[in-house]
Amino acid sequence: MKIMADFETTVDPNDVRVWAGCAVDIEALEVVHIGNDLDSFMEFLSNKNTVCYFHNLKFDGEFILHWLFTHGFKFSPGVDADGKKLPLKDKTFTCLITDDGLFYSIEVCFHRHKSKKYEKVVFYDSLKKLPFKVAVIAKAFELKMAKGEIDYKAHRPLGYELTPEEKEYIVTDCQIVAEALKIQIEQGLKRMTNASDALNGYKKILGKTRW
Repeated sequence: MKIMADFETTVDPNDVRVWAGCAVDIEALEVVHIGNDLDSFMEFLSNKNTVCYFHNLKFDGEFILHWLFTHGFKFSPGVDADGKKLPLKDKTFTCLITDDGLFYSIEVCFHRHKSKKYEKVVFYDSLKKLPFKVAVIAKAFELKMAKGEIDYKAHRPLGYELTPEEKEYIVTDCQIVAEALKIQIEQGLKRMTNASDALNGYKKILGKTRW
């Protein structure tokens, strides 16, 4: 399964947290999760093996990394001294983040079975596939949906229940990017970034021998 996700977060510097989280199945464009905290979102992912996109992983990824460090997960470099990829163990994660803070991926293993089956999620940045604001994506792809508006600064205490308007807002945000990603995937653009899609396409044009 590939999903598109989004967080809405508080703006109070003394109370920074996720107050809404949503996930949409990219293939079906249907909501598979909506909740009012980060714990329920991570619980939703904990028994799956999936790819999850966020539009600007640098922002949402900070909340995910904090959650991992505060819930018993340990960082793994992901490779050995020779650069060979290592399998992740239970409650470990690895990530690809540049020295200047560009987030490319976060790979989290919730559980690894003896059969080598994983409960694992890989987070990617859809902004590196669609380098535009959500409102621009909706117009560029001529989608039927349009980005909405909410009061970002409204007070939302712990346990706050989302209004129908807030649910519609976060679901629409997810569905817009999900539909654009679905179009890209159907066109064979399945790599992590635009650059890697372009390189892959160039290799196919040249052929293995000429490359």
